[in-house]
Amino acid sequence: MHWFLEGPWPILVTGLALEAILVIALVRTGRAAIVWGIVGLGLLIAGLFAVERLVVTDNERIRETLDGVAAAAAANDLNGVLAYLGPDAKEVRKLATDSLRRVKIREAKVGNDLSIAITQKGSAPSALATLTGRIRADVHGEALGHDTYVGRFSVGLVKQGDKWLVVAFERRDLVHPK
Repeated sequence: MHWFLEGPWPILVTGLALEAILVIALVRTGRAAIVWGIVGLGLLIAGLFAVERLVVTDNERIRETLDGVAAAAAANDLNGVLAYLGPDAKEVRKLATDSLRRVKIREAKVGNDLSIAITQKGSAPSALATLTGRIRADVHGEALGHDTYVGRFSVGLVKQGDKWLVVAFERRDLVHPK
């Protein structure tokens, strides 16, 4: 049921296919009543687009959180990164603080292969996001200069209010492209 809330493409593809069928029917039959069907379907598609834009799903909020962390990291804004982390996530907060003190990040990107699994355990929903991330950074005080790292990451999140906060973080398969 939520398939049309995650993005505009399902609405667009389905709507265009149905509109094409109605236009073909209009051309073949010449019935003026089909024009009203075309107009009505167009209004329905516009309404669905509006609903898709207004409703923000948990998957979209999680994506916003991860993109926000990446943007704050790319700006080397430690306080901005910490704002996306759970207040009790001491290990993740320490990792973020230590990492941003050691490097100057030039780019941080969340890949398009983001996979999210949301579970309802206890009072607050939690989620596990797995993704490919890319980080370009200058390492302070080391002979490495600047480097690009690409790897798989697992990120644990919990929902607090209408926000998702990072509470766990694991790097997997971190590679340094030549």
